[in-house]
Amino acid sequence: MAALQGFFTFVPFEWFVLGGIALVLMADTLRAGMGRAAALAVALPLTLVLHSFLKTAVVLGSVSALSGSSMVQAGVFAVLLALSYFMVRRMGLDFLDGGMGQPIQAILAGVAAAAILAIVSLQVPILSQILPFSAQTKAIFAEQFRFWWLLGAYLALAFARG
Repeated sequence: MAALQGFFTFVPFEWFVLGGIALVLMADTLRAGMGRAAALAVALPLTLVLHSFLKTAVVLGSVSALSGSSMVQAGVFAVLLALSYFMVRRMGLDFLDGGMGQPIQAILAGVAAAAILAIVSLQVPILSQILPFSAQTKAIFAEQFRFWWLLGAYLALAFARG
């Protein structure tokens, strides 16, 4: 029991959050195919780009500058993510929902989408304030490794589809 307790004290909290998100996406992929996980994996970087452009937008830039609360900024990010997700789903990723997913497909889709979520969360300061990442997680998803994490995640999604 002490060894198990010692293990959980050294694992950062965000690993449990990311693992839970990966498990939810795995279960959804097993149930309905990998369309939702793939749409989320595409929508997250799109939301990051849209969120970075929001500060200089003509009408919305002044509105986003007025809201200094981190929860309001996180809400803006969540709305942009929801819009991006629905736009990506409407663009034609419905063919990925054909039937139930296989276990290896579910594992790859869940872990890949969770890794992309971690990378995007580290890029958005508001999200890093809500769920602060430990030094260990920041080192794993550091700037010099982001390209490889994203490439690996998208390759895993492509492999899971094929």
